[in-house]
Amino acid sequence: MTESTPFRWPIRVYYEDTDAGGVVYHANYLNYFERARTELLREIGVNQQALFAEHTAFVVRHMDIDFHRGARLDDALEVVTTVSAMGRASMTFCQSLVNFDQKALCAATVKIACVDPKNMKPKSIPTQIKSEMMT
Repeated sequence: MTESTPFRWPIRVYYEDTDAGGVVYHANYLNYFERARTELLREIGVNQQALFAEHTAFVVRHMDIDFHRGARLDDALEVVTTVSAMGRASMTFCQSLVNFDQKALCAATVKIACVDPKNMKPKSIPTQIKSEMMT
């Protein structure tokens, strides 16, 4: 399987994102990546509340993350997201937070599982989402 077309989501570093030294606090990179995945779903027409009403939710199953260099207060950055693998009930995202020179500040591989939120058991990813994610 080839990777999907990259989805790009702009991020601005705010004061609330930083530690006392003006550098992004490490846990906030996870927030940036989560927002980008959510916006990717919106971009392909998926409403997560509607999915939830259909007893479908996405949860993070596994994540590997590398911190290359710190992002700083007021930086204008971009999260670049691709789908690198698609299974019956899971998908893997490759995500990078890049600066204006396209240099990665942080990169993560995130495996997402599709589950029924009532019992947290795996379920098949809806066909429409699978097809839209891989375009």
